[in-house]
Amino acid sequence: MTTALRRTRRRMAGTAAGAVGGVVGLALVGCGGTQDAGSGAQPQGGMAPATISFAHWGTESGLGVMNREAARLFTQQFPNVKVELVFKPDDYLTHLRTMAVGGSAPDVFDISTPDFGPPAKDGWMRPVDDYIKRDQGKGFDWNDLWAKHRDSGKYKGKTLGVLGRVSPHVTYYNPSLFKNAGVKAPDQNWGYAEFLDAAKKLTSPPVGGKSERYGYAINNTAHWLWRNGGDYVVPRGEDKWRSVLNSQATIDAVQMLQDLRHKHGVVGTADTLGVHPSRPYSVWFTEGQVAMMDDLVARVTDYRADKRLTFDNFDVAHLPKLAGQRATNMDRVVRPISSQSKNPDQAWAWIKFLLQKPAITAVSMPAVISWTKSNEFLRPDLPPRNMKVFLDALDYARTNPEHPRWGELSSAISKHLNEAFNGKQTAKLACEQADRDVTALLQSWGDLG
Repeated sequence: MTTALRRTRRRMAGTAAGAVGGVVGLALVGCGGTQDAGSGAQPQGGMAPATISFAHWGTESGLGVMNREAARLFTQQFPNVKVELVFKPDDYLTHLRTMAVGGSAPDVFDISTPDFGPPAKDGWMRPVDDYIKRDQGKGFDWNDLWAKHRDSGKYKGKTLGVLGRVSPHVTYYNPSLFKNAGVKAPDQNWGYAEFLDAAKKLTSPPVGGKSERYGYAINNTAHWLWRNGGDYVVPRGEDKWRSVLNSQATIDAVQMLQDLRHKHGVVGTADTLGVHPSRPYSVWFTEGQVAMMDDLVARVTDYRADKRLTFDNFDVAHLPKLAGQRATNMDRVVRPISSQSKNPDQAWAWIKFLLQKPAITAVSMPAVISWTKSNEFLRPDLPPRNMKVFLDALDYARTNPEHPRWGELSSAISKHLNEAFNGKQTAKLACEQADRDVTALLQSWGDLG
């Protein structure tokens, strides 16, 4: 089963967050900490000639293409400024750390907020409050960034990164399969009972222990825990954390996921549906092998490009309600200016430009509220019909715990919870063992609160 604890390209094949978190006392400016803005930002008029670099990850067909187009249009507007793109689709944080430690950090870089804390603490970033104050209402509108998420680039009262894009998980489903099975389509009020009933009816009878089609494919497990009132670790004061893996809400959520696969037989996996090199759940959904899955808004662009997916077989809905509050996992990216940058004015102009041209980089949901609420983003002429679900989901979306060594914690958790997901361990024992190991790690780091 693919879990929320898997490594994405941006989080490396190993322990990317842990690698960044392991940068101890990296003195990019002075003796660490953030670099002050000095006498303030300078006006953009007469932009001095410069070459700036911008680091990002993503897919070649997605952010690779989009950022090249953005750089081309930026240079048309600012002929004296050239943007060099540092595209690292794999092991992104390793590359970023190497550049920063070596004194060649990119002028601007994308970073996910779960990975933001250690670089902020170690002085990788220049505060941009001076630019925000100067340019508010002048081609830049802080208040038009998603209210719940726009402060995610702040550290100790200073804005070190501007929100760039967001991408929440929701339910993707096939309306035709629901209709043919006589199952009501999911809505904002559906719960676990309705979800399980639909998944059972949408799973074809097994032959030789395998079904031709399954009701559901699991892409992310974190939001199952959160929606049930559980979690992995929670903050306890400044720089202190405590495991809640052994809470009843977490155990119940892990049991629920185990039962979906092994008791009810409604979850498709690589063992039953076939192995694919990347995002197998996407392939299964496209091929009609699963009727439902959860995925990010970033995948909409890919599905819209597939002529096989139409209004009839591609729509989205809220995740089913469980015992806790609504929640979903998300990718959330901020864009800082490096404290090493010799061209912060030009770097700020690039950050502003990307916000002014959201359509160029709309592979996820751009940070600009007004544009994402427009038909240019929602595209009512294209599936999915309920695109606004992604906007609604941002009200309750969150990221993985933003512990500076989350990568190491994640590995310790995965070791045990995957045993439960694979039916090799009880949910209770897996959670107890994960709780023990995570608590030991937090204590050894001095982080236990």
